[in-house]
Amino acid sequence: MGLMDIFTAGHARGERERAKRTQNANRVEAGKKQVRLAWKNLKKENKIAIESLEILKRNTNRVLDRQDAIATQDWLLGRENTLEEYEDKVGAYNKSVENYTEALNLIDINTNIAYEEENNYMDDFYTSMKYEALEAQYALTDTMTKAGFEAQAAQLDVQVAMSKGASERELIKLQNKAERATSAHESQQEQIQTMQDKGKLRASLGGGRTSRKALQVVDSQGGMRQAMRVDALLNRNSVFRNQLKASYDNLYYKKAGFRSKMDSIEAGVEMAQRDYNLSKAQASDTIQSALRANKTRVAKIEAGRYSDQINARNQVHSIPEPPKFDPVPWKAVRPEFQEIKKLTGSDQTKFYDQHMPHAEDENKIVGYEGRTPGWMTALQIGEQVATAAIAGFSGAPTTGPHAGSFSWKHAGASMFGINLPNPSSPSSQNQGPSYITV
Repeated sequence: MGLMDIFTAGHARGERERAKRTQNANRVEAGKKQVRLAWKNLKKENKIAIESLEILKRNTNRVLDRQDAIATQDWLLGRENTLEEYEDKVGAYNKSVENYTEALNLIDINTNIAYEEENNYMDDFYTSMKYEALEAQYALTDTMTKAGFEAQAAQLDVQVAMSKGASERELIKLQNKAERATSAHESQQEQIQTMQDKGKLRASLGGGRTSRKALQVVDSQGGMRQAMRVDALLNRNSVFRNQLKASYDNLYYKKAGFRSKMDSIEAGVEMAQRDYNLSKAQASDTIQSALRANKTRVAKIEAGRYSDQINARNQVHSIPEPPKFDPVPWKAVRPEFQEIKKLTGSDQTKFYDQHMPHAEDENKIVGYEGRTPGWMTALQIGEQVATAAIAGFSGAPTTGPHAGSFSWKHAGASMFGINLPNPSSPSSQNQGPSYITV
C-alpha cells in the first residue's frame, strides 16, 4: 500500500468520523429536547399527583366517616335487636315456667283423684272381704253349734235309751226272779199237796195194790204238773233271755246310731271347717292378688305422674343466656399518606445533570464501545416514568382505603427523592380489625 492509499484511507476515515460527530451532535440535540420534554411531563404529572392526593385524602376521610357512622348505627340497631330477642326469650321462658307450674298442679290433682279412687276401691274390697269372712265364720259357727246340739241330743237319746234299757232289764230280771220264786213256791206247794194227797190215800186205802196204784197215779199227776211247771219255767227263761237280748240289741243299735250320728255330725263339722278354711285360703289369695293389683295400679299412677311431669318439664324453655353484645365498633383507621414532594428548580437541575446528553461524551464512546449513550438511557427512563404515571393514575383503585392511589413512583420517581406510600406494601396496610361495610 502506498502513501496515497494511506492518505485516502485516512481521509475516508476522517470523513466518517466527521459524519459520525455530526450525527452524534444531531442526536445529542434531539436527546436534549427529549430530556426537556420528559422533565416537562414529569413536572406536569407531579402536579396532577399532588392534586389527586389531596382529593384522595378528602374522599377517603368522607368514606371512612360514613363507614364509621354506618357501623355505629348498625351496632346500635343490633344491640336493640339483641335486647328485644332476649326480652322475648325471657318472656317465653317465664310463660313456660308458669305453664309448667300449672301443669304440675293439675298433675297433682289428677294423681290425688286417682289415689282417692284407688283407696275407695280397696276400702270397698276390704269391706266385701270382711263380710264374706264373717259370713263364712258365722256359717261355721252355726254348723258347729247345730252339730253340738245334735250331738247333745243324740248323746241324751243314748243315755235315755241306756237308762231305759237298764230299767227294762232290771224289771225283766225282777219279773223273772219273781216268776222263778212263784214257780218254786208253787212247786213246793204242789209237792206238799202231793204229799198230803198221798197221806190221805194211804190213810183211806191203807196198804195194798190199790193203794200203791192210787199213789202212783198221784205221783204221776204230781210229776206231770212238775214237768209242766218246769217247761213253763224254761219257756219263761227263754222269754227272759230274749227280752234281755232285745234290750241289749236295742241299746247296741242306739249306740250304733249314736256313733253314726256323731260321725255324720263330725263329718259335717269337718266339711264346714274345710269350707271355712277353703274360704279363708281363697280370701287370702284374693287379698294377695288384690294387693298385687293395687301395687301395679299405684305404680301405674306414679309412672303416669312421672311421665306427665317429664312431658311438662320438656315444655319449659331453656334458660335464655344473657345477651352478648358486639363490642363498640372501632373507628376505621385513617391511612397515613406520604406527602408527594413538589418538583422544584433544584430537582430540574439534578435531573438535567443526570440525564442531559453532552456531545463530548458521545464522541468519546460512539462507535467504539457499542454502548447506549447515557442521555438515551435517561430519555428512555423519562418515557417510562411518564407512561407509568399515566398508567398508575388510570389504573388506581376507585374504592377502599387506597382509592385513587398512584403507583407511578415504581417506574422511577424515587430516583428524584420522591417517596410515595406503596398501597400493596405490608408496612403501609391497615393492621387493625376489619369491618363489614354496607
